[in-house]
Amino acid sequence: MNEKQPRPGECSTPETESAERPPRRSPRIRLTLATETPWPGHSQWIDAAVPSEELERHARELLDRHPESDADGVLICDSDDFADYTPESSEDLATVAMVARGIQEHGDAFAFWAHFHDADPRMLAAFEQAYLGEWDSPAAWVEAQFERLGAATHDDPSGDWTYGEIAQQLWTEGHLVIAHNDNGRVWLFQNVEGGTTELPGSTAPDRPQGGDR
Repeated sequence: MNEKQPRPGECSTPETESAERPPRRSPRIRLTLATETPWPGHSQWIDAAVPSEELERHARELLDRHPESDADGVLICDSDDFADYTPESSEDLATVAMVARGIQEHGDAFAFWAHFHDADPRMLAAFEQAYLGEWDSPAAWVEAQFERLGAATHDDPSGDWTYGEIAQQLWTEGHLVIAHNDNGRVWLFQNVEGGTTELPGSTAPDRPQGGDR
């Protein structure tokens, strides 16, 4: 892709691809020199879904190519294909790489999770434990758990609760994170800091395997 060079101290906006974007995202960042005064033209787009050592190597190489700039480091001046997550200009490159790899592997749900937790590396590492999948609604997930537990399949599983009311209670008490996505569905996450998510009137369900993901 041919890209215009930025004006001093600025980054150009990535060109819009005419072809449809593939399902698998390819997050990338644009690094520039961190100088007190604008330094024209010295920035570089690089793939971000790589080992952190590779991002750090690109940063060192950018600095080494321009010793006359007196830059004391690099900044992220632009990013692309990170979905709901936007790296800060001074974001730790190891964290950026971790987020980018997660987005490439798990998709937009990981981008939401990174944004929701301010890219806390500990929470990024807990994504697979927390993620309950993509569902038509929170109530659909609750219903699936009761079915797996062998409970009644009507809309009054515990006598006094509907599936929607159970989902609402879990969300209100902080056991469940609900994120509405652009597909008109929801990503669900359990609170990995607050213990196992339990359904009223049941034993604690296991993480769903397959099904409505």
